[in-house]
Amino acid sequence: MCLTHLADRAGRRMCLDRINWLGDRLHIEGPTLGPAALPRQPWLRDLTPIAVAGTHPLPTLLPPEALVEVNLCAQEGSTAAAGVALAPGVEVLVDYQRGELTGPAASGLACRLPEGFRPDAFHQLLLHIQDGGAEVWLDRRRLGRIPLPGPLPGPWALVSRGGRTLFQGITVTAHLRLGDPLHLAASGGGPDCRFLGAALPDYEVEMELRLAGPDAAAGLCAWRPAAAEPGSGPERLTPGRQAGGAAADTGARATAAAASPAETRAAALEALVLLQRRQGRWCLATLVRDAGGASDWQYDPLPLDWDPGAIHHLRAVKAGRSLAVYLDGTFWRLRNLPEAALDPGRCGPLALAGEATVLRFERTGIGPGASTAARGETC
Repeated sequence: MCLTHLADRAGRRMCLDRINWLGDRLHIEGPTLGPAALPRQPWLRDLTPIAVAGTHPLPTLLPPEALVEVNLCAQEGSTAAAGVALAPGVEVLVDYQRGELTGPAASGLACRLPEGFRPDAFHQLLLHIQDGGAEVWLDRRRLGRIPLPGPLPGPWALVSRGGRTLFQGITVTAHLRLGDPLHLAASGGGPDCRFLGAALPDYEVEMELRLAGPDAAAGLCAWRPAAAEPGSGPERLTPGRQAGGAAADTGARATAAAASPAETRAAALEALVLLQRRQGRWCLATLVRDAGGASDWQYDPLPLDWDPGAIHHLRAVKAGRSLAVYLDGTFWRLRNLPEAALDPGRCGPLALAGEATVLRFERTGIGPGASTAARGETC
C-alpha cells in the first residue's frame, strides 16, 4: 500500500510513501523526498477495453501463484454471464440474470450478488491462485474458493455468455501469500527453511517475524537456484544438510556424492538474510555463497534497544544479480549475487538456530516476467 502526498506545494512535487502494518502498528516508510522506485510492475497489464461476446482467449500463461484481476460491465442492457475461464470447465462468472457469482459445478460456489448491484457499472473480479485452488473476490469481498485441476494447462480466457461484456484493466501479478502463521524451529539435524512457491527470476519478498529467545537466528533464504532443492511446494532443507548444502553426517555425504555435478554446484549457491546475535549484540547478517562454497558474511549492528521479541518487517528485493535488504522500513544493505542468480531461483523463511514465528510472508514477481508471459512462455 502506498500514500501519495505533496512534498513541495510551490513546486507541486509528488512523493510516494510506502505503508506497512507491523502487527497492529501502522508503519510509514518515508517520506520519500528523493528518487524512489515505483511500485513493482505486474506480470501482465492490459488497460485496453475489450468487448467480448463468447470466449476471448488471452495469449498468456498464468504464473503458478498469481493474482488475476479483471474489471467488467455489461453492454447495452446485456444480461450475460461474464467472467474468467482459467481452464476448460473451470469458469468463474458473474451471472447478471440470476444475480449470482458462480464457479465450476463441482466447487459448489454460488453467491448472491449484493443488493443494488448494477450490471452497467464496472466491477472488479479478482482471483488469487495458489495451493491448488483460487480464492474468488468481487468488489473486494471474498466470496469463496474453487479447486483447480492441478497445474493450469494453457492460456486463460475472458468469457461472456448470452450477450456482450466490456472488460478493462486486465492485470496478472505473480504473487504468493502465506495463509497462516508459520513456526520455524532449527534442530540438531540442521536449519528449518521452507521454500514457498515456484522458482522466479526476480521478486520482492516481504515478511513479518518474531524471534524466540536470545539464541535465535532467523530470517530469509533470499535466493537459492531452483536446481538446489526439488519440487515446488513448501519444503524443509534436506535433513542433515546445513545451510548452503554442506553435509552434516555420513548419510548426507553419500547423498551429496550421488548428486550430479550441476546439482552439487547449485546446492552451494545461496543468499541468506538473518537477524542474530553476534558478540553480544543483535545484528542484521547477510551471507552470499558462491559455487565454490566460499562464504561472504557481512554484519550490520542493530540499535542497542532492538527487541527480538517484537514484530519486525523484513523486505528483500532480488533483481538480476543484486539483493537489496530492508529492515523495519530502512534500507540496510545491497549485496551482489553470483552470475547464476540470473536464472530462476526460490526463497523462503529460515531459522538457522533456535525458533521464530513468521506472521506474514508475501512474494511478488518483478522484472522480465511480464515480457516472458506476453510471449506465451512459462516462467
